[in-house]
Amino acid sequence: MAFIPGKIIRKLYNHTSLRNEDSGVRFSVKNRLSPATLESISRVAIDGQEVAPEHVTVVIEHTESQTLAQFNARGAVDFPLGTLVTFHLDRDALDPEEHELEVHFRVNPFGDLKLKVSDSPAPGTRAPGALPRDVEDDYGEEIIRARQAFIREQTGAGIRHLTRYSIDPADTRGNIEHFTGAAQVPIGFAGPLLVHGQHAQCEF
Repeated sequence: MAFIPGKIIRKLYNHTSLRNEDSGVRFSVKNRLSPATLESISRVAIDGQEVAPEHVTVVIEHTESQTLAQFNARGAVDFPLGTLVTFHLDRDALDPEEHELEVHFRVNPFGDLKLKVSDSPAPGTRAPGALPRDVEDDYGEEIIRARQAFIREQTGAGIRHLTRYSIDPADTRGNIEHFTGAAQVPIGFAGPLLVHGQHAQCEF
């Protein structure tokens, strides 16, 4: 069992993910440690008040939502690096002040982790002039298209080549921030090349 300092555990939380919704409150965490197994979630609290398990819904990446009780009853699930866990809380909306969030969960091989952070509910609208960003899924098609539109509006430039790519944006996770497209790099081939070597005596 590895010891994880509190300041490292706090990095699991997606800052600015706390927000009010029509159906309650939501926030999310992401595995930024290493591939692991999520075994259980024992406590979710706001400002020191635990939210009843039947009022907590959990969504892991793009799987179906389930109550906290259902999740814990299913047993351990894979928790790959970069996996997003979204919590939906059936409760009254939060005021715009800062609130303390607390989540206790058991993760193999790290053992029992206690996440405690403070955050304020994010506003529903993006600040003017800010680059579009999705704190929970910044590599999805919708947010990528929003950034592409933003670049067009701000620069007046055509980016039709930038928007044509064959790679999966999700594969750039952890290496590219605010993925918007890909640049084409010209590649040429020359040959044949005649080689007279110790182990090669031909054209390549």
